[in-house]
Amino acid sequence: MTFAEMLAQLKRDRVQLERAMIALAVIGVAGFLAFTAHKRAAPILAQLAELTSASRKVSSFASGFRPLSAADENRLLLAADTITVAMPPGARLVVGQTLAADAEQTGLRDVRVLFAKVDSTFIPPRGNGPGAPKTADYLVSLEGHGTYAQLLDLLNRLPPGVSVVRLGASATATDTRYRLTLAVYETTNGDHAG
Repeated sequence: MTFAEMLAQLKRDRVQLERAMIALAVIGVAGFLAFTAHKRAAPILAQLAELTSASRKVSSFASGFRPLSAADENRLLLAADTITVAMPPGARLVVGQTLAADAEQTGLRDVRVLFAKVDSTFIPPRGNGPGAPKTADYLVSLEGHGTYAQLLDLLNRLPPGVSVVRLGASATATDTRYRLTLAVYETTNGDHAG
């Protein structure tokens, strides 16, 4: 039976024509629904693959995890208790070099480090009693040009033996000039405080 004969027969029998049209409409709707379902499922399947990968990583970590032994835990507690929170006396040059190098590593430009006598600025003490760090008889002024992100990076790199006393900023044509005034804490018992 040819296509022309099928069309002629469908024209004569209206019921079969309606059934064929309904069948074609159902096939079209089913195809459209399948396409949209696949389109919506793609992100869900990608997320499922990511979650499966993360689950494998967690399982791998959990299977290889070994809790600390009591000896290791005690060793870490002792190490944390001996962290130096002050600089050795007379380390002015080392402090200046360390701060300048850290500032340049963050991307600040035209970095200058100056030393000044302690003025009337309040410098909070660090602890009290014997062995507590004392405030050095000088302040460090650090200046540099750059961005706020670079300044924050520098603040994160500051050694534990210094603290920010003053922070100033002034806008230039291309960036910002920052000026930090830092207090330096020195050990009182030679090697470290505490």
